[in-house]
Amino acid sequence: MRCAERDTRGLVVVEQIVMDGLTFIEVAWQSAHYTDGLDLRNRTLRLPLGLQFSSDDIQAEQHQSHYAALLDKKLVGCLSVLAEGHERVRLRQMAVEPAYQRIGIGSFLIRRVESALMHNGPTHICLHARQTAIGFYEKLGYTTSGEVFTEVTIPHVVMIKTLSGSSGDRHNV
Repeated sequence: MRCAERDTRGLVVVEQIVMDGLTFIEVAWQSAHYTDGLDLRNRTLRLPLGLQFSSDDIQAEQHQSHYAALLDKKLVGCLSVLAEGHERVRLRQMAVEPAYQRIGIGSFLIRRVESALMHNGPTHICLHARQTAIGFYEKLGYTTSGEVFTEVTIPHVVMIKTLSGSSGDRHNV
């Protein structure tokens, strides 16, 4: 079911999957859902490493796109997208509530973001994957590029994907 309506919080509902009870939304910076996502990312990605978001980190996210997966109106997953030119974006800060991991919410979120991006122009997606998440992204068609590097105190690798679309110069995913 495709939706172009605004919900009661003024958020655009991009796609709703009724059978799964999942809703994919674009989230406005500093909205209630943004704050929920920031809390989720802080709890699952930062605090276990002894890190926290600074006010500068949060301010820098103002110019990024933010997306969330809601299950029965509760935020259970989120990620941010940073434009790196017209044809390339970087997925950042992917997080899923621990109680909802390994049941497809992360894959759902990535696929919906990719679909939204295909309609907005970018042809390439990159991300910095924790080594423990490489297999997850490989199953979604991402490939590693380059050597392992340290980011936020742990090993990461760059992963890339070319989006398929109507343009003849895009490759199949």
